Amino acid sequence: MGLWWLSFANPKNPPGERFLGVALVEADSYPEAIRRAWREGCNPGGEIQGTELPLSQLSNEIRLLLAKAPHHRLLDKDHLVEYGLR
Repeated sequence: MGLWWLSFANPKNPPGERFLGVALVEADSYPEAIRRAWREGCNPGGEIQGTELPLSQLSNEIRLLLAKAPHHRLLDKDHLVEYGLR
C-alpha cells in the first residue's frame, strides 16, 4: 500500500482562494486513493492532482514528517506549514 499526496483546487474560485487543501491517503492506486478520500470525508470536491510518495526514496526526516501528519484528513495551508509539509 502506498501513500498518496492528493491536492484539491477549485479553478472557479477567485485567485488566492482556489487551493482547497491536501490529503495524505493510504491506497494501492491513484483511483483507490481518490475513492478512499471520498469515503474518509477528506475530499472537498473540485479538481484533484495526486502523486504517490516514493517513501523508500525520501529522507528519514521527510518520512518522519509524513508519519506525524494526519492521514485521511484535509490539510489546509496552515496545517501543511505546521507539519513541515510545504
